[in-house]
Amino acid sequence: MTSTPRLNPRLRAVARGVGAATTGLLVLGLTGAVVGAATLAPPPGATTVAPPEISVGAAPLSMVCAGPPRLATDDGSDIDYDDEFGSGSADLMAVAEAVVLGRDDGEAPAATWSPVGGDPAEVPGTGDIRYLSQSDPTGPSFLRAEPDGEATAFAAGASAARLDGGDLRGLAAAECQAPSSNIWLVGGATELGSSARLTLTNPGDTAVTASVDIWGAAGQVSAGNPVLVGPGATESILLESLSLEPRIAVRVSADGGRLTAEIQDSALNGVVPAGTDLVTATADPALDLTIGPVPLSETDASAPAPSVVRLANPNTEPTTATVSLLGADGEEILAGTEGMILEPGAVTDVSLAGVPAGSWTVRVSADQPVTGAVMLTRLGEAGELDPDEPVLDRAWMPGRAAVDHGLLAIPGLGSVVDDAGVAITNPLEEDQTVTLRPVDAAGQVGEPVEIDLAAGTTVSVTDRLDLSNMVAVEVSGTAVLASVALSAEAADGQLLSMLPLTPDADEDQSVAVRLGP
Repeated sequence: MTSTPRLNPRLRAVARGVGAATTGLLVLGLTGAVVGAATLAPPPGATTVAPPEISVGAAPLSMVCAGPPRLATDDGSDIDYDDEFGSGSADLMAVAEAVVLGRDDGEAPAATWSPVGGDPAEVPGTGDIRYLSQSDPTGPSFLRAEPDGEATAFAAGASAARLDGGDLRGLAAAECQAPSSNIWLVGGATELGSSARLTLTNPGDTAVTASVDIWGAAGQVSAGNPVLVGPGATESILLESLSLEPRIAVRVSADGGRLTAEIQDSALNGVVPAGTDLVTATADPALDLTIGPVPLSETDASAPAPSVVRLANPNTEPTTATVSLLGADGEEILAGTEGMILEPGAVTDVSLAGVPAGSWTVRVSADQPVTGAVMLTRLGEAGELDPDEPVLDRAWMPGRAAVDHGLLAIPGLGSVVDDAGVAITNPLEEDQTVTLRPVDAAGQVGEPVEIDLAAGTTVSVTDRLDLSNMVAVEVSGTAVLASVALSAEAADGQLLSMLPLTPDADEDQSVAVRLGP
């Protein structure tokens, strides 16, 4: 047997040193080669990795429906004054309605309705739909609908309230709104004689902190006012306690959840009612804004209270804007508004006096994002309170983006509301065909009515639809705007309110996963 010879300790130390030196030289050589290669070769170009999308399925639909108007008092409670100056609450007529349709002519999914703080009740099936009508609601209510297969439920709702006399004389209506974390409201005033009650409702299961910012005629007047809204609760504040402004715009930012918001706008000219309506969420500030359709009644420049376009410029720099009108014959610029300057942070009213009577949609083009709404007015007759001051009613129409599919709710027709008119707008640069399907209270979905719309036009379609006993109209097209004008006849003049199209809530239910720090 042979054995491996052993090196003495000194020779082994020398051998290890030689090996270490050789390894070090190799490492240095490789490092130098890598550095050299990096110097000679350009770095690889940056690549963008699209975030993957993970489907989470359809979500239940949640909406909040506003309650009827209330008198503004110092402590926020509801009171009634004497018969001459009171709210006329004895004559208040109010209704709230919800409509749920099935997709592809299928069965409508399950839905519930509940007043804030109350127990939910099933929205009953009626014919081919689910439909609920609640008389005399006392406050906001929740509408919740389960998914329709793999899609979000197709539903809409609205509330309407009518007072033919008293401080709150008017027809006030609002569509049921989906909650959001960022809400713009354009409309109302807080000057003497006016009241703007902001109501925030939280349909979620956790408390939400809202921050309220207010802009006025000369710029931002109040910022960061905190309001805590508990789960399934509602909170109201009188904005006149924060500022006194002839015209306002409000932004509500929610932290920790989502809310709905509306402003009860009511006013008096001395002791004479000057209108009541509900201001709902308008479009976020954008370079291109559309508001309508709205029914304008012809007035001249000397009219005491003309309809107006209200524009809010939330930017810190002046903004250049142009207002145009989309009517039956196409688009035309509103006289005197081409290239007008909107001051930083200012809320501006632009008169619509002189525009011919008819259905119109307002388009605003600006070089910085703006938002806005239209206030319609209807002048009545003077009465015993002041024989020189006629009564007035007002209706607010928010700005909205055009959509492909939606539902117009028509609440209280034949009870609270005497008449309704539907108008549609094609804001595109090419012609399109819009399909309308009326839905009646018995749950019957009518035959589709097709309307050919030229590019950039607005038309009334009331003569093409029999709206008697109707509770909703389904609207389908390619980027279309639609609205319903609700009216009632009081002894001293017309009452008016507007409802915009409720968009189809269905969309791809996905979450974008972003990679990187």
